Amino acid sequence: MSPSSTPPPARAPGAPTCPRCGSALASQTDLCPRCALERAAPPPTRAQRAPAATPQQLAGRIPGYEVLALIGEGGMGAVYRARQTKLDRTVALKLLSPELTRDAAVRERFAREAQALAKLAHPHIVGVHDYGEVELEPGTTLCYLAMELVEGANLRDVLREGKLAPAQALALVPPLCAALQYAHDRGIVHRDIKPENILLDAHAAPKIADFGLAKLAEFDAGLTSTGALLGTPKYMAPEQIEHPARVDHRADIYALGVVLYEMLTGELPLGRFEVPSRKVHVDVHLDEVVLKALEKAPERRYQQASEMKQRVEEVGDAAPAAPTRQGYVQFTWTRGTGTAAVCLLCWSIFSLLPWTSIYAYPTPAGDVFQTVNAWQLLPSIASVSLALAACVLAALRVATRGVPFGWVLASYVLALLAHAWVVLNAATSSGVQLAFGAYVSALPFVLLGGAVWHLRRDEHAGLGSSFVHGGLRGAR
Repeated sequence: MSPSSTPPPARAPGAPTCPRCGSALASQTDLCPRCALERAAPPPTRAQRAPAATPQQLAGRIPGYEVLALIGEGGMGAVYRARQTKLDRTVALKLLSPELTRDAAVRERFAREAQALAKLAHPHIVGVHDYGEVELEPGTTLCYLAMELVEGANLRDVLREGKLAPAQALALVPPLCAALQYAHDRGIVHRDIKPENILLDAHAAPKIADFGLAKLAEFDAGLTSTGALLGTPKYMAPEQIEHPARVDHRADIYALGVVLYEMLTGELPLGRFEVPSRKVHVDVHLDEVVLKALEKAPERRYQQASEMKQRVEEVGDAAPAAPTRQGYVQFTWTRGTGTAAVCLLCWSIFSLLPWTSIYAYPTPAGDVFQTVNAWQLLPSIASVSLALAACVLAALRVATRGVPFGWVLASYVLALLAHAWVVLNAATSSGVQLAFGAYVSALPFVLLGGAVWHLRRDEHAGLGSSFVHGGLRGAR
C-alpha cells in the first residue's frame, strides 16, 4: 500500500510532518517509518514490474482517447498509439509508471512541469499536446501525456546496425544542439539524452523525446535516490551521479557528447577511451569537439549548446563533400597534396642526377659501375624501394576506405616499373636515352600516387554510407 492510499493521521498545528506522505512524525526525522522503508527498498526490476496494460484493457478508460496499439515500454512507463477523438488525430500516449506518480504531491508537480513542456514549440522537440490523470482502479492513479507521434525509428535502432558515417553524425548534431539550446533558454533540462530518446522521422530529421520527464522525477526522493529516473548511467555527466541536486543544462551537453562519440565509433567513451580519429577516419578537429563536450568538470565543457552547434558546423563545413558514386575518388588540390607534389618532384630530380652524369660521359658496356660511383646509384635504388613500400601501404590504407584496390595499386605499380626500367637500362650507354625518357614518363604516375596518398581522409569517410535520398538507414 502506498503512502497516499490512506489519509494522513490528524496532527497538531506546527507538528513535524513527513515531506513525502504528509503524516505526522513523532520526532524531527526525515521521513516516516513507512516512507523510509519504501525509500530503502530496491526499485522493482523489469521482471518484477507488472506488464503494461493492453489496448483492450485501456479501452474507454482514458477520456477523449482511443488507444490503438502498444508502441513500447520503459522505465518511465508505456507508450501507446492513440487517436484523439475530438481532433481526430493520431498521437503518442505515454502512461507514466504508477511508481512514479503514486503521491498526490508528485502528480501536482507533474502537472506544472507538463504545462511548461507543452509550451516548447521546436521542430526538433517532440511536442506535448495534453496532460491528464486517470484512475484505473481505486488507489491507482495514472498520469498520461499526449505527445506528437513521430513515424520513424529512434537512433538506437539505427546504431544497432553499426556506427554512422561522420557526415551522418555531423548532420544530426546541430539540430539536436538547437533543440537543447531552445529548451535551456526556457529553464528546462532534459537529463536523459540518449539514442533511445532521439527519434528520426521519415526524412531523418531528429527529434528529442521525453524532454523534461527525467526532471519531473526529482521531486520523488525515494525514486531519485536510485538514479534510475534521473538519467541513464552510461550517458550521465559525473555531477549528475555525484551531486544530482546541482545538475544544470551542461549535463545535457555531456550526454550529447557521449551520443556523438557513439555515433562516430559505435562504442561508448568509457574509461580511458581513444579519440574518434584513432578509431575511424575523421577530421582531427572533431576530436576537440567530442573531448570538450565530455569534460568531467562542467565549467570546462561548452557552456551553451549553441557553442557546440557552431563548432560542429565549422568542422562539417571544412570537410569536403563525399563522393557521389561508389568507387570514384574526388580529388581536391589542398595544401597537403601540393606539398606532396613538390616533394615528389624534388625527389625525382634528385634521383635523376646520376643518369645525367652517365649521359654526359658515356662509357662502353660493362664499365658503368667503374665510371659511376655507388652513391650515384643509391638514390634510384632507394626510389624503387620507396615506391614499392608506398604502393603496398597506400593500397591497403586507401582501399579500406572504399577506393578500389586495383585502381590505387595500378598507379603505384606503373611508377615502380618505370623506376625499375631506369635502373636496369642505365647500365648500358645505349640505354641511357631510353632510360631518361622512361624516367620522365614515370613522373605523372608518381605524382598521381602521391595525390592519392595525401587525399584528405574525410573525403572517404562517407563512402558506402546509408544516406538514401536524404534518409538515414533505419528511418522508415
